[in-house]
Amino acid sequence: MDHKLKYILKHDCVSFDIFDTLVKRYVSLPTDVFDIVELRYNSLHGTSNEKIRGFKELRINAELKARKKIIEEVSIDEIYNFIEFSPAINEELKNLELKTEYEVCIPNKSIVSLFNECLKNGKKVIITSDMYLPEDIIKDILSHCGITGYEKLYLSSSIKRTKRTGALFRYILDKENLKPCQLVHIGDTLKSDFIRPKIMGIHTTMITLTKSKVDNTSYLSLLNNVIDYMCQTKEDYFKYLGYRCLGPLLWGYIHWLIKNFQKEDLNKIYFFARDGLIMKKAFDIVNKDERLKSYYLEVSRRSLRVPILWNDPSFINLLTMLSPSKRISLKSIFDGVGLN
Repeated sequence: MDHKLKYILKHDCVSFDIFDTLVKRYVSLPTDVFDIVELRYNSLHGTSNEKIRGFKELRINAELKARKKIIEEVSIDEIYNFIEFSPAINEELKNLELKTEYEVCIPNKSIVSLFNECLKNGKKVIITSDMYLPEDIIKDILSHCGITGYEKLYLSSSIKRTKRTGALFRYILDKENLKPCQLVHIGDTLKSDFIRPKIMGIHTTMITLTKSKVDNTSYLSLLNNVIDYMCQTKEDYFKYLGYRCLGPLLWGYIHWLIKNFQKEDLNKIYFFARDGLIMKKAFDIVNKDERLKSYYLEVSRRSLRVPILWNDPSFINLLTMLSPSKRISLKSIFDGVGLN
């Protein structure tokens, strides 16, 4: 048995932090979620006078203002009280933030495995987090990440006590009727998850979460983190190639196609066999415009050459449709266009 697990199982109760411990986000930084919220909001509101700018900074400052007013923990509703948009816009932004938080969360497999080992060994397992998100959203995120079986969720936004001040740990010790030495807490934040509980006599285990840092748009950052998560090993070469190379290429190409189809007011799209099959599958996943209908057409390359040459009969155009080899025989050229 792993020495870390042995140490943890010596305790009567095991406490796990949530974010960057049991759960990871696909984004490089938690505040990147606010960039995505702005992009989503603006995509829903097409006209320029309805769009918003600089939401990330507004959202960060609103949280700072709320924390200055409230001693322990703030809720997401209290944060949005400090954002100077209309109540209707604030409500829509808040709902988009909750939806995005849910969607960018994934299980941290190694810690979830440790969590499950604790449950298998009959340990009382609780979850302890400093977080402004409401309890029902946190429970949905945990369930979505396959994290179940814990006895109690201690959330600062519900209890109005935090780990960073130690008040939440004192509350847990009282509620669970535990001595500090009977509890072990597992988390990633130096002050809240390690120093503060240590001072109180609670045993701790720190974890380190490695992340990619991408200085680019939030969508690109999100995509890069998805790839990092899916390609933790290179054992499956073709899976690795798909996520690293073909996936991003298809994603970009399909978005470009959709944009241009809409611009040209086209609604029927034909993908030709055989190379077009994977493009059609990607198109059907990405496309959300119900007016755009895709079809897969099984045709031979040779059957397409003559109508293409009818539009452009130049010799250079003909060569582009034949073998890419350096030498092409006259027979191949004639055969390629169906001539004896």
